[in-house]
Amino acid sequence: MVSAKLHDALAKYTAGNNMILRPFPNPSAPNSHKRNETTPDGRSFEELTAQQPTNFDPTIQYEDDQLLKLNIVGTISGGAKEDRQILLCKVDEAPRTNLGYSPIPVFGNKKQCIVAIVVDAVCYGDSAMADWHLSRRTAALEHLHRSTATGFGTINPEYYGAWVLEAYDSAANLPGYKRYIGVILREHLEGESIRGLCEREEDDEGVGRLTVRPNPVLRAATDGGVIMVDPSYQVRHEITMQLMHGVVTNEHRGARQTMLDAPDVMVVFRRRGERLETPQAVLLATLHTEVRSTRRGDKPLHPFDRFTHNDFEFLDGWYDVDWCYENRFKLDAWMLRQFGLMDEPKEQRRYLTWEELRDVERDVKGGRNSRLINAFAFIAKGGTRGFPHCSLPAIPSRPPWEG
Repeated sequence: MVSAKLHDALAKYTAGNNMILRPFPNPSAPNSHKRNETTPDGRSFEELTAQQPTNFDPTIQYEDDQLLKLNIVGTISGGAKEDRQILLCKVDEAPRTNLGYSPIPVFGNKKQCIVAIVVDAVCYGDSAMADWHLSRRTAALEHLHRSTATGFGTINPEYYGAWVLEAYDSAANLPGYKRYIGVILREHLEGESIRGLCEREEDDEGVGRLTVRPNPVLRAATDGGVIMVDPSYQVRHEITMQLMHGVVTNEHRGARQTMLDAPDVMVVFRRRGERLETPQAVLLATLHTEVRSTRRGDKPLHPFDRFTHNDFEFLDGWYDVDWCYENRFKLDAWMLRQFGLMDEPKEQRRYLTWEELRDVERDVKGGRNSRLINAFAFIAKGGTRGFPHCSLPAIPSRPPWEG
């Protein structure tokens, strides 16, 4: 049964409602360590975050033309059983400045939208956890955006910044009878997640394989039409290649992905209403992204050295159901064939290897050498001749909506 408090919170996020957002230019770094701290006015961290996100100053006043006005079109994911509310929104009025984020698009009569990810403490039921989630997600996107690693040509969605919604529900006991809710804005992507394109086999001993649905998947488009998402064998390998290359590129820029799962990778067929020549992989998960200030090496790590068998366990079957379990050496062989055999002259390589980084924390010899031996033996026998080949960069350098 939904409590009255949660019911009132969710009522704000139904289609047809408006949201007026104020800028949140300095969201805090991930802050789980602050749970035991108190504020200067004596409030606990839970009491503070029940009213507002960490680092937000409600006393700052903004002019009307600095605010962002959105109209909620629908819900992508949310309701009483979800914590974050992911909403599809039309931009009624964009602010005159973007505070360093990507400019927020106003599509006019075009039926295109942006996505608002609302992190409401009431929906979480734990204000400190909601604040931690907000800080984790914004830290990753802020870092990637500053590194020019969001939007078209990257594996990350376009980022339109962090914002705050003023609300009055569940605020009777709060100073000023108001509370403030963190909102993350990103571009809207049309397609389907890898999980939505597959079934997952049951496996009592581990993670079951993904099996791709036999027929193309139809999804309603924002403009009222229909998108046919066809995960052909070639498309699946294009997406896998883009995902691997994108993850190691992100990590070279200081944003490490600690977990990869099928619901978090979207196969995108349309952006801004324009159909893409090549479907694109976009990584939506930022909760499990760790931001690091130091970079190692002058190139990303080779995907073979980044993705051990366990690192891709939740995506097993997507690229080929025959490349799982005892046949994972086939995935290793494909990575070597796709991304380079690691024996090319250094100046011709896109990637570094573990030997070049000399990482003492990783196994550079035993397990890695065994994988290399098996993969190269398979290549030598001609086992990879029938594998799909994908070319980097797979994503065009110029978006289709720019002509």
